[in-house]
Order: sequence, then C-alpha cells, then structure tokens
Amino acid sequence: MPKGQFVLGYKWIYFLVALFLLTFIFLYLNSAFRDYQTEKVQCTDTALEEIMIAKFLYGECFTYVEPEIDRTLPGTVDISKFSQKNLEECFTFITKKVNITIEGKSIGGTIYDSVTINKTLWVYENNEHRTATVQFMFEEPAC
Repeated sequence: MPKGQFVLGYKWIYFLVALFLLTFIFLYLNSAFRDYQTEKVQCTDTALEEIMIAKFLYGECFTYVEPEIDRTLPGTVDISKFSQKNLEECFTFITKKVNITIEGKSIGGTIYDSVTINKTLWVYENNEHRTATVQFMFEEPAC
C-alpha cells in the first residue's frame, strides 16, 4: 500500500471531527449571544424608572405653571399638585410600587426593598419657591 493512500484514507475522519467541533462551537456561541441580547431587552425596569422621573420633572402633572404667562416651568414642583390622586392619574403605565417624597410629604405605596434616586428641584408653594430634594423609591428589580 502506497504511503499517499494511507494519508488520504484517514483525512475524512479528521474532517468529520473538525466539522463536529466547529458546529458545536458555532451553536454554543450563537446561543450565548442570543441569551445575552434577550436578557438586555427583557429587563426594562430601569428604563421605566427613568421615564417616570422625566415625566415627573418635565410633564404637566406636577410641574409649576407660572400664572402671569401660563407657562410650565420644567424641573419644578407645585406642592398643591403633589397628591396621590394626581400620581395615579398621570402614571397609569406603572405597574410596580413607587414612593415619591418631598420635604417629608410622601405619596405612593410603602416599599421595603427599594432603589432610591434623589433629584434636586424647585418647589413652589403659595407664590414662594425654594430648592428641595425629591426622593424616588422604586421596588427592587427582579432581573
């Protein structure tokens, strides 16, 4: 038996082993990337928190409206609008518990394991304004 025939006879075995290993590596990497991307898209808790904070600070639900020119001032809070009823009407898309506190006045549900975000803003009360810190408390995300 010639030497070349012996080498050609076993190359198909190496080819099958290499094909099997390459297929396994490709499928493993494909599933790892797919799981990573799915995990990034499924956990939207932080995005909802940021949307709620932005709507609170810049929307018309809680912000102060200057009476002379009828203009909404973003980054402000009118204490007369700071109520549980207003929270429920403006944030119908929130399914998790949320608690918002300004100067000791709190609206929302009671939260034990919370993520807290603080923002500084202007508070208007009886034609007077002052700075205050608003504390947003959200439930701990499940993901």
